[in-house]
Amino acid sequence: MTVRAGEPFDLARTAAEVAALLTAPLPAAGPTAAGGDPDTGEWRATTGEGFRAVPLWESDGDDDDPDAAEARLDALVAELDTHWGPDRGTAGSV
Repeated sequence: MTVRAGEPFDLARTAAEVAALLTAPLPAAGPTAAGGDPDTGEWRATTGEGFRAVPLWESDGDDDDPDAAEARLDALVAELDTHWGPDRGTAGSV
């Protein structure tokens, strides 16, 4: 489970968090380390040399429909495209 467990998908919040991640400095060196919520132990982030991974949304278990998840991803991509333009297929993009 992640710190996002139980939260509904929120397009505006998710897009804002992605924007913040894109502008935040990344660790230049060091080991990979996962961090959890101090009270619950739920995963909050993993950082390492040149990267940071965070949960943006987590299914509540009742909403495991792949089409719904893909629709959320498509909506997020469209929202990000309005700010940065469409993905140009650069090497290394996910």
